[in-house]
Amino acid sequence: MSFDSEDCFLALTDYTFDIAYLELLLPLLSGGCCVIADEEEKQNRGLLLEKIYQHNVTMIQATPTYWRYLLSHSQLLERRSPLTVIVGGEMLDIICAKQLLAFAATVWNAYGPTETTIWSSLHRVTQQDIDNNVIPIGYPIANTRFHILNKFMQAMPQDVPGGLYISGAGVADGYLNASLKTEKKDNPFVVLTLPSGESCKAYRTGDKVCLNMNNQLLFCSRYDEQVKIRGHRVALPEVEGALLQHSSIVEAAVKCWGIPPQNYLVAYIVAYKKELNEDQLRNYLRDQIYPNQLKNRL
Repeated sequence: MSFDSEDCFLALTDYTFDIAYLELLLPLLSGGCCVIADEEEKQNRGLLLEKIYQHNVTMIQATPTYWRYLLSHSQLLERRSPLTVIVGGEMLDIICAKQLLAFAATVWNAYGPTETTIWSSLHRVTQQDIDNNVIPIGYPIANTRFHILNKFMQAMPQDVPGGLYISGAGVADGYLNASLKTEKKDNPFVVLTLPSGESCKAYRTGDKVCLNMNNQLLFCSRYDEQVKIRGHRVALPEVEGALLQHSSIVEAAVKCWGIPPQNYLVAYIVAYKKELNEDQLRNYLRDQIYPNQLKNRL
């Protein structure tokens, strides 16, 4: 994937979301152009299309959920675009990948947790992926290494799933102002001993992956109760814990229902007071968890 002074990146992502920094910094580093979409344009596909054509945008990144929203606009599908498309933040399904291939010049599937600094791998989507009914998450980018290990920290062979650990220049030092989280037994930042005998810091992603016969990475599932809702990571136990801190709640359980992008959270509670209502709980939770986790059901 290339980007130079002749290119123009359309920035769609809120600056509080890590992938926004690719949109903002890559053009600055490459001498290219960055065009920032405002909130009205993000929510109006007609206005966004005008901006894309007006500024000769050559690159856009978005989650599969947002791409489905854009691709449902008839004008967008009427003509093939010279755009380079980056998809990330959620698993890319075959239907969305097929639509993007028909629309854009180049489609890249990107993967990477925030803890390893935005993207860690890339895969150029092809018709063969569609025919094989699976979209790999690709190869590690420069200065990045992937380690697929079992619970005994032993490397797994091809086609055998294991836990993904990422090492390299992008691995963060830890969580800001969260020393207790990184000091716990389940600290995801670990030290690996490589076959060469050297040691390196790595991040345990919690993703179960495997290598196919072409040494491309395939996502299989999660090891924990973390889910993706509209591109945002949500740890179900954290939401349950926030609910249980409420003085009127005795028990709480949170479940993710549906298939992305239509998946959603439902919280089930047992309360002391019958008059406890959903609005009260939402107001309480706003101080406990991220707002993107509230757009669901209680």
